[in-house]
Amino acid sequence: SRASLQLFVSLCGVRRDCDMDAGEEAKRPTWLDPVQGAGGRRGVPMVFNTLTQTKVEFVPQKGNTVKWYICGPTVYDSSHLGHARTYVAFDVIRRILSDYFGYDIFCVMNVTDIDDKIILRARRNHLLKQYREAKPTIEKVIADAKTQLEKALGSHDSKVAKLEGEVAAEQGSANKKAMQAELDTMAFKRKALVVHQQTLEAAA
Repeated sequence: SRASLQLFVSLCGVRRDCDMDAGEEAKRPTWLDPVQGAGGRRGVPMVFNTLTQTKVEFVPQKGNTVKWYICGPTVYDSSHLGHARTYVAFDVIRRILSDYFGYDIFCVMNVTDIDDKIILRARRNHLLKQYREAKPTIEKVIADAKTQLEKALGSHDSKVAKLEGEVAAEQGSANKKAMQAELDTMAFKRKALVVHQQTLEAAA
């Protein structure tokens, strides 16, 4: 009933048409479906052109067909939220292009199972297994960890210095923003390395 519906929407904190008087309804603008042409095309999507630093119309190379290759996950570790984001975000974009704009989408996503990260992780796991089998003393573990952390900090700081130079020389605003975001990530990683270093100092 109307009374039950009003009670439901009031509990949900949502206003519906039934809560509005005739004056409020008259003020509401009419929504027009932006369908253009006989083919049912809903406008033209805009994409950011990194060469011109402006938004331009999206134009497929071959008529209404859009061929799209997406770089998928590199499976060198356990699945995490970032993998789900890849699937969901690109699937939403695909659905918008096909269901809303009416393009014929041919979409391919790869799953990388041979990669430098995978090879590196396998090598690390092998070396860690050998290290554990040697049964080092706690003093040796702490000493080895300190040595490796110092090397990691030195390598990290060298990468930061190089990237800071590239950021200073970069002219494009979009690229500069992405590089600055990478610098922020590296600053966070350095803090983590310092925390590990302090933990080792306290354990020594």
